[in-house]
Amino acid sequence: MKFPTMSKQAISLFYFMLVLPHATILNPVIYAQKHCDFPAILNLGDSNSDTGGYAAAFSPPTSPYGETYFHMPARRFCDGRLLIDFIAESFGLPFINAYLDSLGTNFSHGINFATAASTIRLPDSVIPNGGFSPFYLDLQYSQFVQFKNRSEMIKEQGGLLASLMPKEEYFPKALYTFDIGQNDLGEGFFANLTINEVNASVPDIVNKFSENIKNIYGLGARSFWVHNTGPIGCLPYILTAFSSEEKDSAGCLKPHNEVAQYFNLKLKEAVAQLRNEFPSAAFTYVDTYSVKYSLFAEPQKHGFELPHVSCCGYGGQYNYSTQVLCGGTITVNGTEIFVGSCKRPSVRVVWDGIHYTEAANKFVFDQISTGSFSDPPVPLNRACQRTPISGFVEVQLHLWCKLCSTSIHNYTRQVYQKNDVTESLFLNKTATEIIAAVPDIVNQFKDNIKNIYSLGSRSFWVYNTRPIGCYPAILTSFPLAEKDSAGFQLPLVACCGHGGEYNYNKAASCGETLSVNGTSIAVGSCKDPSIRFYAMKFPTMSKQAISLFYFMLVLPHATILNPVVYAQKRCDFLAIFNFGDSNSDTGGYAAAFSPPTSPYGETYFHMPAGRFCDGRLLIDFIAESFGLPFINAYLDSLGTNFSHGINFATVSSTIRLPDSVIPKGVFSPFYLDLQYSQFVQFKNTSEMIEEQGGLLASLLPKEEYLPKALYTFDIGQNDLGEGFFANLTINEVNASVPDIVHKFSENIKNIYGLGARSFWVHNTGPIGCLPYILTAFSSEEKDSAGCLKPHNDVAQYFNLKLKEALAQLKNEFPLAAFTYVDTYSVKYSLFAEPQKHGFELPHVTCCGYGGQYNYSTQALCGRTITVNGTEISVGSCKRPSVRVVWDGIHYTEAANKFVFDQISTGSFSDPPVPLKRACQRT
Repeated sequence: MKFPTMSKQAISLFYFMLVLPHATILNPVIYAQKHCDFPAILNLGDSNSDTGGYAAAFSPPTSPYGETYFHMPARRFCDGRLLIDFIAESFGLPFINAYLDSLGTNFSHGINFATAASTIRLPDSVIPNGGFSPFYLDLQYSQFVQFKNRSEMIKEQGGLLASLMPKEEYFPKALYTFDIGQNDLGEGFFANLTINEVNASVPDIVNKFSENIKNIYGLGARSFWVHNTGPIGCLPYILTAFSSEEKDSAGCLKPHNEVAQYFNLKLKEAVAQLRNEFPSAAFTYVDTYSVKYSLFAEPQKHGFELPHVSCCGYGGQYNYSTQVLCGGTITVNGTEIFVGSCKRPSVRVVWDGIHYTEAANKFVFDQISTGSFSDPPVPLNRACQRTPISGFVEVQLHLWCKLCSTSIHNYTRQVYQKNDVTESLFLNKTATEIIAAVPDIVNQFKDNIKNIYSLGSRSFWVYNTRPIGCYPAILTSFPLAEKDSAGFQLPLVACCGHGGEYNYNKAASCGETLSVNGTSIAVGSCKDPSIRFYAMKFPTMSKQAISLFYFMLVLPHATILNPVVYAQKRCDFLAIFNFGDSNSDTGGYAAAFSPPTSPYGETYFHMPAGRFCDGRLLIDFIAESFGLPFINAYLDSLGTNFSHGINFATVSSTIRLPDSVIPKGVFSPFYLDLQYSQFVQFKNTSEMIEEQGGLLASLLPKEEYLPKALYTFDIGQNDLGEGFFANLTINEVNASVPDIVHKFSENIKNIYGLGARSFWVHNTGPIGCLPYILTAFSSEEKDSAGCLKPHNDVAQYFNLKLKEALAQLKNEFPLAAFTYVDTYSVKYSLFAEPQKHGFELPHVTCCGYGGQYNYSTQALCGRTITVNGTEISVGSCKRPSVRVVWDGIHYTEAANKFVFDQISTGSFSDPPVPLKRACQRT
């Protein structure tokens, strides 16, 4: 039989369902026994399937991660390959690159939106302040929307970058894989919620998952492969944190695993519901929990040892401690110890206390890919099939029963669906009554075929019914029925059963335990199932067997070059590297979180272009002045070319670690320390890719460009804004400035240490002149230009300390050129003397709605609001070219162009060198 025996309470033991093979609506493809030729894989998930997203965005795992297969860190939190890697390999596809990884990536056969520590729901505690990824499932879906839309645009343009995108027809034909949910439970546990409270959150978590699946279906996805969550209570990081909780016989925390099982139950129900709602899609629920749990319950059976002990870790019963993680160092009794891996990762289950080893991942893949742990029970390579193929064993082996209950067998030869016959049999109808019903059953079948034909189907693959008179369940229930003859070796005797002529007894199902004369007997299998027709293909899933077999889930070198003295010659900057916030973000925030919509970009790009402006930013004008292309964002992996530089800036970025982080807060997680970390990754990875050569290497800057590049900085405004909106006093915000500037200097020194020699540093602008500050602090004192004096005084104090810091850096590093650029003065002149410079209404937002400054947090640029029952789209003003402020926070392209024209001359620089001589040290 193809299907496992069902729980007795779930379904009658004898009701074997035979499902009508599906016919694809409109231009059908009949899969029958063919494999699914998935041309691409799109994955959403957490660290169990993250192939580089977290590493690219935040910090990459270091050695010994990756040692088993890649022989170096490969941005996975494992010693080698993950389940998603084995899935890709099984279809002959390359490993799936991460969406947030823009370096050397090729998305022609899929993309991976998973990031370590991701959740389904919006988490309360977000990296870098907390322990969970900002890229929860809603944002991963948003990234998929961007990817789909932008990849189509890139393909229309053609060329090399288009070849790195999947073909449009791949999206409906791709396999969509999901492995997420464990961190939602973990968040509850570590928030000190009770087990009951975490359980209570499960329905909402699963509902949020279903919403995203529906949205992805709406974008064309049709084949869904959904992993349930693993046995979280078996992992060292949980065992260590909750050591006093009750353990089961496998040494796992029983309460925590029960939560995981409850989550899986609700997830399975949700997937079944989705299957009903969307019959044109294939939804496969995959029980990784059971397979993973078996590694903890019976490790030796599967070739593993010490299942609960981390291979790479240090300290305690489970070789795991939050004080020193895998790849870290710790000092013990004056001796520095490197936390490395165990001698044989190939026989260990847990890699670093949280994640599985490659060996464990391979074992899990080998089990789940067969379909043995799937619902419906289809193997991975048939995951495009919307219904399981019935009679699989019989079709494959061509076994036709000859020794059967002849009268019953004859009835079934006249009908298609076996269940129509078995229903009558178990209602005790006579043979004559059953035969009389056959024509009507067949007519019903014909009517349905006609209906399906009318919907567009043209190819039909129709199975007749199976010889139900051969099944032990039927033979046992109807022992007096006439039998025919056959000579097959024990064809009618159940391999796994107990009792009677057919080794079958409904009171003793396969895998159960029964008591005979006071002796407990396990109902097991025959010695050689391969020669028995009724050898079960899948493990028994009866109620008692579930408890038995519920297997739980799952320093870069610094380039120091002799200085080149340029004197009065122009600097031939071959590349630009930028660090900053929204004043210079060319697409980082948009790619990672959410892109600005129309009318952003309307002035120059005539469409949204990842910038929070109507057109170009200062950094765009700087690039143009050197004849360089616009600088692409590091976090933007689509259609990007870094051969002439890279931009690490993101909207809302700060110099110091902010208290309030997106998506729950308002500031970017990519503060300056992380932008520096990204630069380190970029430098190291680009050098490796260049060594390999090829097309991808051509998209990266040459190694010699780095010391000759211009390094630009425009950041600090949000550090002051964070203080203001935290209701700190002006004096308190002022008191934070020295530490902010000190943190900035530390990063400059680090970047210098990596070879940078030409630094162009913008001070912060007159924050007290911008509508978002004027609106929020309207009662504060204003100056003659209509700006808030106290807030601008803070900005000027920041600029003073920044200028002093750069003077100090100039003294410390005489081999470098440091230019302090006074953008404040130029920007302030636009508010103080707008008409003189060809501008008007300097404090009034061009794209906004409401109030004195045409700005409201309730009606931001590009949004839609309802006023007195009328829906209003918040659009732009008629003439952005004469306006200073674009959206209440950022400047217009016209204002940016004006500022650039002034600062590029050197008139507002210290030392007073023009932009094109910014490589000069004096």
